[in-house]
This record gives sequence, structure tokens and C-alpha cells, in this order.
Amino acid sequence: MNLLEVARKSKVDPTLQYCSTNKVYGKLREVQLEEKTSRYEYSDAYRDGIDELQPLDPCTPYGCSKAVGDIYFREYAENYGIKTIVFRMSCIYGVQQYGTEDQAWISHFITSLILSRPITIYGDGKQVRDILYIDDLCLGLELAANNIEKTKGGFYNIGGGPQNTWSLLELIEFLEKIAEKKISVKYGSWRPADQKVYYSNINKAKKDFDWQPRIDKQTGVRLLYDWTLKNKTLFENLYGTN
Repeated sequence: MNLLEVARKSKVDPTLQYCSTNKVYGKLREVQLEEKTSRYEYSDAYRDGIDELQPLDPCTPYGCSKAVGDIYFREYAENYGIKTIVFRMSCIYGVQQYGTEDQAWISHFITSLILSRPITIYGDGKQVRDILYIDDLCLGLELAANNIEKTKGGFYNIGGGPQNTWSLLELIEFLEKIAEKKISVKYGSWRPADQKVYYSNINKAKKDFDWQPRIDKQTGVRLLYDWTLKNKTLFENLYGTN
């Protein structure tokens, strides 16, 4: 609110970009899923992913906090003409990321593998997310700002899209292949309000500012794996060793 008020009163006509999250959509209760061998998948009606017409239905404190900012940014654009852009982001990852069990799951899995630390999967591991490399996110932010006359007041689902999805089990399998070692995995109860599947329909961003991911999931994960392995001592100092 303070930032938006400063922008409203400013004489320099600033552009404000807000990093929201897919969690503003909540459990996606009405979206039909299919269970496959290693993943859950959307039914045919949602094969391109979740688009911006999906109603906001946050069902976690984190989702609620992000949804509030999301709405304020859009309403300030509507009522005061502030140049705002909202990015509802999926899983962002990349080099110099320090993952934990609660945040940045790709980095967390990679670090755990390299340090031979066990990981806990909450649920059955078939949960699916689309992943987006940090360089592609930065490019999207830049392109959206450069096309502000088209994007002002807009809100966009930003992620890897249908082509860059992985379940937890699929990522573990990929990491074990490139590292030639096993990850120790144990299982816990499902987390409250966990989305079994989320991936972004990014067609609106493609249309409005000609953006789409350039770094595919295999290349991006390999970049993060190589960087983490190169800096293994740093992570040992941060997290300890078994």
C-alpha cells in the first residue's frame, strides 16, 4: 500500500511489477485430474495449463497474502491509472538458489542429492509443477515493462508452461541419472492445500509481449546441478553433511 500510494502521488509515472504466485488459485477444486504412473495430469480441458480466467481462491496464508497484493496492484491500475503489472509465477529456479524443504524444491532436491542427505516427499510424489529458469523470468519482466502500453493493469501466469513440467518422482529420476547415484527418499502425509497439479497457460504473455521460455527443463536443471556441485563446499558449510 505504501509503495502504491507513493506511485500514485509521484510525478514520474513509474511502472510497478508485482511478483505474485500460482497459489492465489488455491486447490483448483473443480479442475479434473487423471492419475498416471509417475504423475497427475490435467484433463483435456486444461491441457494448455491454468489461464488467467481462473478465479482467485487462495487457501493458505501465503496464497492470501499474495492475492491481496495482486488485487491492490490491479485496482490501483484501474482506479488511478498506475502502470502496474502482475506476474503470477510458478516454480522459479536457477543458479545461486539455496533451496530448503519449504521453498525452492528443485534446488533442495539437488543439494540433498549432492550432500547425500535424505529428502521427504509429502504425498505420493506424483505432484506436478511447471518450472521456469531465472533468466527467462528476468527476460519476461523486461519485455513486459518495455511493452507497458499493452501490459499496464495486466496480470499474467508466468511459468515454464506445459512443455516444462515435472513431477517430484520424475525430477528425482532425472537427477539420479545425471549424478549416477540414488537419492534417499522417505514419505510423509500430504501437506494441507497442496495442489496435485499446477502448470501455467502462458499464451497471454506470448500474445501481449512476445515472451516464452527459452531454457528447457533438462538444460536448466543441469545448469543448477553443475553450479551446486561446483560450490559443494559452500552448501556443506550452510547445511552440514551427513
